[in-house]
Amino acid sequence: MQALTGSAQNKLRLIQAVILKWLLLIIIILMIASVFSVLLIKAFALTAPLGVETGAVKNDRYQHHSVESRPR
Repeated sequence: MQALTGSAQNKLRLIQAVILKWLLLIIIILMIASVFSVLLIKAFALTAPLGVETGAVKNDRYQHHSVESRPR
């Protein structure tokens, strides 16, 4: 393998620095987006109308009253 000259090493370090900066920027943007998505989901859950129940709540509420457990 050939040894790199001084200018080639400088160019390589510059390219590595640019790539690292872009990767860090992408990671920061993804972290901010994930925080906003969590806040959006929480806001949607808190502002749901009171009469509306999710499927999980409905199933849990009526699970105890199955046909087999009803008194006859």
